[in-house]
Amino acid sequence: MGVASIFQSGHHRGVLQRSAYQQYLELHAEDDGNVLSFTAWCEEQSNDHPQFLYWCMTLSLELLVLQLVKSLREGSFHLYIETLAKLVPWMCALDRTHYSLPVHIRDMVQLERRHPTVYQQFQQGHFTVQKTEHRFSSIALDQNHEQLNDLIKGEGGAVGLTESPTALLRWMVAGPEIARIVNEFDEYQSKEPEKHHEQSRATQAEFMKDVLELVEVIQTVDNPFLDDGKDLLTLDTKVVMDNSAVQTLKIIEACQSRSGNLTEFFSHENQACPPSLSEMGKLRHCSKSDLLSCLQITGPVPVITDIGPSVEAEVLDGAAIVHMLPPRGIRTNFSDYAGLVFIPHIRQRLQHVQRLDIVWNRYMPDSLKQSTRESRGSGRRRKVTETTPFPRNWQSFLQADSNKAELFEFLANRLSEETPPRGKEIVTTLGASVKCTDHDRDTSKLEPCTHEEADTHIMIHVADCVAQGYQKISIRTIDTDVVVLAVSLDILELWVAFGTGKSFKHIGAHNIASNLGRERSTCLPLFHSLTGCDTVSSFTGRGKKTCWDVWGMFEPLTQCLLHLASVPVVLEADDLGTIQRFVVLLYSRT
Repeated sequence: MGVASIFQSGHHRGVLQRSAYQQYLELHAEDDGNVLSFTAWCEEQSNDHPQFLYWCMTLSLELLVLQLVKSLREGSFHLYIETLAKLVPWMCALDRTHYSLPVHIRDMVQLERRHPTVYQQFQQGHFTVQKTEHRFSSIALDQNHEQLNDLIKGEGGAVGLTESPTALLRWMVAGPEIARIVNEFDEYQSKEPEKHHEQSRATQAEFMKDVLELVEVIQTVDNPFLDDGKDLLTLDTKVVMDNSAVQTLKIIEACQSRSGNLTEFFSHENQACPPSLSEMGKLRHCSKSDLLSCLQITGPVPVITDIGPSVEAEVLDGAAIVHMLPPRGIRTNFSDYAGLVFIPHIRQRLQHVQRLDIVWNRYMPDSLKQSTRESRGSGRRRKVTETTPFPRNWQSFLQADSNKAELFEFLANRLSEETPPRGKEIVTTLGASVKCTDHDRDTSKLEPCTHEEADTHIMIHVADCVAQGYQKISIRTIDTDVVVLAVSLDILELWVAFGTGKSFKHIGAHNIASNLGRERSTCLPLFHSLTGCDTVSSFTGRGKKTCWDVWGMFEPLTQCLLHLASVPVVLEADDLGTIQRFVVLLYSRT
C-alpha cells in the first residue's frame, strides 16, 4: 500500500470515528456532567465492543506509519526515534520481530553520548537525503541508494555485464559519472519550485473527494465505530470471526500499553499451540527412516536382501500386509479378496515357519495418532461383509479408519477358520482378544491387550514366541518404529523384514543390539520418542542424524534414558536437567 493510500485510509477512518463520537454527543446532549471526553469514550467503546477495538487499533497503526513517513520526509530525527519505539510493540505483537529493529533503536538513542558529532548532523536532518528543493521530500538513505542503483544501471540494467570483465570494469568506472552528468542536466532543465508536488489546490481537492466518497460507501454498509455488538465481523459480508480472533485482538492491544499488567499478559498464550511442541497446531514430523542409517553404521550388520533368513516363527504387521496386497483382478466382493488374495499369501508364508502371528491395528477415538491419520486423507465409508461389492479405489477405501477396522476384523475371522498343517499354527489378534488355530494354546499372555498400534503389540507376540521356545524369529513391517523396538529386545536371533520393492531387506536387530551395547539398545525407544516420532514433535531443524551424533558425544543422556526406561514414579530433576542439556547441545555444541 502506498503512502497516499495509507493517508487516505487513515483519514477516512478518523472521519468515521469523529462522526460516531458526534452522534454520541447528540444522543447524550441532555446528560449534564455525564458526557465522556473523546479519549474516555474511545476507551470505553474499545473495552465493550471488539469491532470498535479492531478499527481503532487499525487507525492507530496507520497513523504511526504516517508519522514514520513524516519523520523521514521532514528529516526529524527525534520524531524518527520516537515513532520507531512506538512501532516495536506492534511488530512483536504481529509476529514481525525482524522488523522491530531493537538494536538499531538502541544505537540511535545512544548516539548523542557515544558519537555527539554524528548526532548533531542527524539532528539537522542528515540521516536522510534531500534530492530536490521540494518541501517534505527527504527520503531514507537506503531508498536513495536503490534509486542511485537504478540510475546507474540505466534502461538496460546490469544484465550480462558480469560475464565480460572488460565491460564490467568500464561500467563500474564510467557508470556513476555518466549518471551524475545526466542528473545535473535534468536539474538544469527544470527549475523546481519549493512546494511539494502534491501541495496544490487540485491535488488536495482530489484527495478530499476520494476520502469523502470512501466514507460514504462505508457508511452505507455500516460505520464500524457505531457497532454496539460483542462480535468481530467483516463490514460487507458480516462474517463473524471466531472468539479466538477477539482474544488475539485484546492481547495485541495489551502489547501497546506500557502500563499494562504484564502478569496478566503473559498468562495467555500468543499461539493456539506452543511452537516448541507443534508447527501451526500440527505435529512437526521428521524423517524417521534416517535413524536406520544411524543404526547400521554402528558396526558390521548383516543385511540380507535376497533370500530371507531361516526362522521358526514370524510376526506380521497385518495392516502392512493388506497395503502390500492390492486386489488385482478382484471385482466382486470382499469374500473373494480374502479367499483369492489374502489367505493364499498367509498359507505361503506359513510354509516356511512353524508359527505365524498376524497383528492388526486398532482405531480408537481421540487417538494421539489422529492427526497423522488425517494427513493421509479420508475415504468414503463402506460396510465390509462377504457379499459387499469390492471398492474400485482400494487406496481411498483404506484411508477411512472405520473401513480398515471392519476389514481387519473380517480377515481375522477368516484366518481363525483356517486349518493349518500338523505342527503349524496361526495366531491373529481380533480387537483386544486373540484367536488361535490351536485351540489348546494358552493365550493369557496375549489377551486382553489394549495396545492401539501394531508396533508395540507385535513385541508382545514376539515375547510370547520366545516364551514358547522359539529362538529364531522374524517380523514383517514397513515402520521404523518396529525396528527400534526390535533392537531394544534381548533375543538370540531377531530379524526384521523391512521395506518394499527395491528397498526391501532383512535387518538383523540382534546384531545392531550387539553393536550398540545393552545399555544404548535398551534406551533406544526413549531416544526415538524424545527426538520425534508419530506422537511427539521433532526438534525444529534437527533431524535424527544430528540427534544421534549429539547422543554419541553426551554419555549422561544414556544413563538418564536408562533410568526413565525403568518407569520411575517421579521424574527427577537431574533427569530433566540432563534432557535440557541435550537439547541445548543440539543447537550449540560449545
